[in-house]
Amino acid sequence: MSKWGARTMLRFQAEQAILYCIHLDGRTLTHAEIARPGDLVAVTPDPDDRRAQRGEVLALLDIEQRISYRLVASIPLTKAVEQIAASARDPLPPWLAMALYGAARAWGHTTPANITTIARFMTEFAGHFDDYPSRPWADAELDDLARRAVANMFAGQAMEMPLEPVSLAKLLFAISRLAWDAEFIRALRLEALDRERFADLVSAMVESGAVWLWPMVSPIKMGGARMDARRAFTVEAVPRLWPIWCGLIGASEDEARACLTPFAPLPPSNALIEEPPGYTPPPTPDEKLCAALARQIAEEAVAHAAYAPQGVFEAVLPDDLPLVAWGVARLRLVALRPGRLWAALLSEAGETIAAFPWRPDGTRLEGGILIPDWAWGVVDLALSALWRDMVVAGPAALPGTRTREVESQHIATAASHPTAASRPLYLPRPRYALIGKAGEKRAWGEEAERAIIRRRVASVHAVRGHYRRHEYVAERQQDERAKEQLKRLREAAAARAAQFGLPPPPPGYTFVSPFMRGMRVERGDEREQEARDVRARGLAALAGVLATQS
Repeated sequence: MSKWGARTMLRFQAEQAILYCIHLDGRTLTHAEIARPGDLVAVTPDPDDRRAQRGEVLALLDIEQRISYRLVASIPLTKAVEQIAASARDPLPPWLAMALYGAARAWGHTTPANITTIARFMTEFAGHFDDYPSRPWADAELDDLARRAVANMFAGQAMEMPLEPVSLAKLLFAISRLAWDAEFIRALRLEALDRERFADLVSAMVESGAVWLWPMVSPIKMGGARMDARRAFTVEAVPRLWPIWCGLIGASEDEARACLTPFAPLPPSNALIEEPPGYTPPPTPDEKLCAALARQIAEEAVAHAAYAPQGVFEAVLPDDLPLVAWGVARLRLVALRPGRLWAALLSEAGETIAAFPWRPDGTRLEGGILIPDWAWGVVDLALSALWRDMVVAGPAALPGTRTREVESQHIATAASHPTAASRPLYLPRPRYALIGKAGEKRAWGEEAERAIIRRRVASVHAVRGHYRRHEYVAERQQDERAKEQLKRLREAAAARAAQFGLPPPPPGYTFVSPFMRGMRVERGDEREQEARDVRARGLAALAGVLATQS
């Protein structure tokens, strides 16, 4: 400090810490000048300077007003800020107290850029304080207040805030810590929120610092996997990573690492879950049709199971599926524990877009809130179709996967979850285990089958062959004749769908046969037989439904 005379600086001194406020032009600094917030950046202290001070050194620079703030302490920096704020003869401006505490909490844990972000955020948050009372809040009081604040935030209610700046800064970190506490968040029952409220909540938590502060100063847990992203985390990563974190609550370490790739904070993307204000969803098939067909496909998997998937399975979607246009290029199913399934949607680059627990019985677990309502039916149908093909067709659906014989026993095939109302589904004595390995991506269906499916879908789409909601008159009649007539009508609809490699229409629907150049495909036509020979029937059903949206 010898370069600057004592008269040209302001000092705030406590028993074990001192804050130097110095104007870089060498002129005398006044209290009025530091009362006005500036544009702060974190400055890494010179190692020689730190040794000379024989203690901890924190340095912030106001680049707008050319003022240097240097905190030197023989105790931890956060305690030093508390000490100075409570005992200095002249009170610190509220903005400076909050900025210093925020920087001190992050100092040595993250990058100077993140420390700068935190200091500026605290400065802005303190902008409405003119003065503050002398009594700081006790840590126990702040912990209780943080729990109430997070609960109020999730309920859309106002939060109580302390008016003492260091206490407020500590509260913001406590709130952020709770936002990454899986048991606390699970108790708030996110599944009770609709997706619009969930999106609003994420935005509010980003603006309040309730999400992004904690990962900058401490490791977090993604499911059961530890992620130390303190030096890689940025505010921009929050809208993508925190919803994925929510979806992975309850996942084991291996499941979490299998679902999230790369295992790191991901940058913003234009993929499925990113919906800017005013966004207009693309045309999608009827939601009830998707749900009914997904359940029908799942029942087929149970009835004709030959394989019990074990491991991590990643299927590349054909380019002509609308899911690819939404940014979803691959589906990943993770089956590492009996009775539990996790699903992940991946981009073309292999980055996770969303991850969540999934069941092939229609139960939308809380992780499913990551997916927009308009897209959920298609996503669930796609996962059901992939699951059916894995369980029934095995390597024919995912060429290159390995198999081994298993004992005759019931293998759980649905994801159990503490909040799931329905019981797990079980496969009836599969003969083989289907082995999947992380990092191995497979084409969905053999090339010849995909070509058949493309031709079938093209003919369906060209002349609007499609499933249609329909109630047969015979359904309203109870006599045996009506039941027999209804059976024949449903069999006829199933036969029409089968001509194009599609499953029978689910209850409440019929299948309207497509015309091809003014002609129908007749029974016995070779094209009908090749469609029937397709083993990846889940993929065929998915492609057919997505191509018949009207």
